[in-house]
Amino acid sequence: MLQRYLLLDLETACAPDAEQWLSPVEADKRLTDPAKIADDLAKKKAAQLETAPLDADLCQIVAFAMQPHNGQPSVIVTPNIDAEREVLDLVWGYTLEGVPLVGYGLTWFDLGVLVRRSQLLGVTVPARIYEQGKYRHPLIVELADYLTLNGMIEQKKGRGLDYHCKRLGIRVEDAHTGKDVASLWQARNFEGIANHARADLQRIQQLAIKLGVIEQVPETVLF
Repeated sequence: MLQRYLLLDLETACAPDAEQWLSPVEADKRLTDPAKIADDLAKKKAAQLETAPLDADLCQIVAFAMQPHNGQPSVIVTPNIDAEREVLDLVWGYTLEGVPLVGYGLTWFDLGVLVRRSQLLGVTVPARIYEQGKYRHPLIVELADYLTLNGMIEQKKGRGLDYHCKRLGIRVEDAHTGKDVASLWQARNFEGIANHARADLQRIQQLAIKLGVIEQVPETVLF
């Protein structure tokens, strides 16, 4: 079991400048009416923007949910770039001290977003993060690896955190899903985002305990 760790989960939304970095789109070649062509292009661009929160180059981090091994859980909503930059520095500070990041989806989502957003915002990424490819790194603990035997049972991205938690008897109340974050962000509903991030962090915590990755924490530290 890990004695030191930082449980981590991110919530993301479409970055304000995402549109200028979209891949070029082409209208259906069967269309000839200019209005229909324009409509087709607009729909394809909108589809790209809809998936932007899941693209490290097109998203921004709007909330960090964290819990260190020796502290209380916290959710920090980052309504602007300065706040996002500050929390990125905080997260990397743990890895500089040799504290592993623990989460679900770190290796195919969260870590890539942390690195890309840091690069774009001028935040220094610890050199140790770049040392090994494929994120096979002692500072990254991927809970999906425990659930899938490193992909031998199923593809790591297969069923998702919520499914695995329910399958293992972990129930966490949550009024929202990850898909709601984009609309919550547009509505500036920071409380809704924070509540969902808090629920995801609780899932990660309980899953890590269930899998024997971390020890059961005192009740005063639980959500």
